[in-house]
Amino acid sequence: MYSIQYLQAPGLASLSWRGDTLIDWVGGGARYHLDGTKEGAAVSYSYPFDAAVDCAPYTVLYQRRGTKGLLLKDGQILRELSRSFYHAAHYDHPVALGRTRSGRVLLAHCPDEYCRLELEDCETGRRLTTSEARAPSDFFHSDLAFSPGAGRLLDTGWLWHPWGAVQTFEVAQALEAPATLDRGSGLPGDHHGESEELSAAWVDADHLLLGVGSDYEVPTPEANLGMPSTGVGLFDLRQGQRLAAIALAHVPGPLMPAGPGRVLTFFQHPRLYDLSTGQRLAEWPELPTGAPSCCYGVNAPDPWILALDPAHRRFALPRGDELVVVTLDDVT
Repeated sequence: MYSIQYLQAPGLASLSWRGDTLIDWVGGGARYHLDGTKEGAAVSYSYPFDAAVDCAPYTVLYQRRGTKGLLLKDGQILRELSRSFYHAAHYDHPVALGRTRSGRVLLAHCPDEYCRLELEDCETGRRLTTSEARAPSDFFHSDLAFSPGAGRLLDTGWLWHPWGAVQTFEVAQALEAPATLDRGSGLPGDHHGESEELSAAWVDADHLLLGVGSDYEVPTPEANLGMPSTGVGLFDLRQGQRLAAIALAHVPGPLMPAGPGRVLTFFQHPRLYDLSTGQRLAEWPELPTGAPSCCYGVNAPDPWILALDPAHRRFALPRGDELVVVTLDDVT
């Protein structure tokens, strides 16, 4: 059902996939190839960056619970990035890179206000969503992710009390009418009662995984208005419907599609589930992820490193001085 590979990689600070290579951008660009070879770091950054997002040839280094970021092109600095100080220590830095079908790479972030999303041309830095019609709603954007082809933008953020919530945006529409970034679309049929929307991930350009639960109460798998109070749902945004929902005995944490009808959850450690039955197909308790349950919290989570590659059904994470790569078998 899966294979595991172990590479020597002491002192990892981040991990990003580029093809069959894992790169530690925060650690200076050290590269770890799956054949066991390694290329050392090229630079040392004098700032405590602790995360990276990558869309070749561009990379953003940033501090999850800080205000600073750095945009690189092929490892060379293009420009510095910033976000608002407002509650920055309490939730994850909102930033994403995405390549459109035309080949243009977009940067999504919140350079001016915590509640105002902007899209920029990565190469030039030109702001693409400036408009006098902008009137952002009071929402803390976080955990941004472009869909394949950058047709949509996913936003797994929160609002007061705090309360986790997920919205999506149509990128082409936002470029034509920037004010559409001020109020995103919720998920179809996403009524969860007292459950929060804690995590989400793209399956493809039209399908989305959603993780729900409570960060404050003991999770229960009882059904609640069609969705479990704690679990994972699969949504079709084009058709406007929920396709599947399974109950879990734990909050999901970060999610990754793992082939047709399967999902990986990464709260505490990786677990693989069947989306049609809820059956747990595999788990790896020997691989602690440290991944938090959601994007916000008064106390910053311990640093955690996790590289996901859903296109090839694999993930990677450090364990001590080792880099562990888990690859799932194909499922038809």
